[in-house]
Amino acid sequence: MLLWLTLFCLCKTISVHTSDVRIVGGYEPIPNSSPFIAHLDRSGTSDGFFCCGSLVNTLWVVSAAHCRFDPNSTPFKVVLGDHNRYIDEGTEQERQVILAINHPLYNPEITDNDIMMLKIESPVSITQYVQVIGLPDPSNTLGEGIECRACGWGYTDYVGSTLPDTLQCAEALTMTNEQCNAKYYGEIKSSMLCAASDAHDACNGDSGGPLTCQGVLHGITSTGFGCGYPNFPGIYVRVTEFVDWMDSIMLYF
Repeated sequence: MLLWLTLFCLCKTISVHTSDVRIVGGYEPIPNSSPFIAHLDRSGTSDGFFCCGSLVNTLWVVSAAHCRFDPNSTPFKVVLGDHNRYIDEGTEQERQVILAINHPLYNPEITDNDIMMLKIESPVSITQYVQVIGLPDPSNTLGEGIECRACGWGYTDYVGSTLPDTLQCAEALTMTNEQCNAKYYGEIKSSMLCAASDAHDACNGDSGGPLTCQGVLHGITSTGFGCGYPNFPGIYVRVTEFVDWMDSIMLYF
């Protein structure tokens, strides 16, 4: 257990939580080329940014369970259609979160089943800047070497001192869980998806953000050892394991 906690202490939120993650070695994409991405901000603060998410329904955003606040005690919102967080670009849509539901089997000690569904106060409007991302076929678990893209507004340096103004993205190639277990001493679970690229990785603040592969949401930024460290891939929630659960939440709540 000590080994596991040492490896997985670096989840991908920022300092409002106990762990963090950002895009390291990435690039600024074409504005609004990922119109499904959201950032999560605590309400009533000048810059309450703490995590990212993806719009999967006009009323629902998916993020990481380790990002969760109780919206009744700590109000927070999702912001969609954004690119530069510090400029009002006229494309943004903000909604308060009214319900935050973690997966019932979420285990914070080992960052397993690290997925959360957020219901917002009213539906967003679908525009060229705000769109829903598709979910994968649960049978398409992805193999090795599939190119994917991770995006977020998290830190862009290894020591977590620089938050970018604009969205950052980086490409990474998927690995099998067997390959990833060779790096993480057998601790990779079926709920996890690993992807790696030399010196490119998600990091503090990117938690909950999307890993898109083949045009759909295959991963949710979760955890890993450091950011862009050699031989330690980024670890994402494997969305194919949770499509049925996500659908049930959106149906019954």
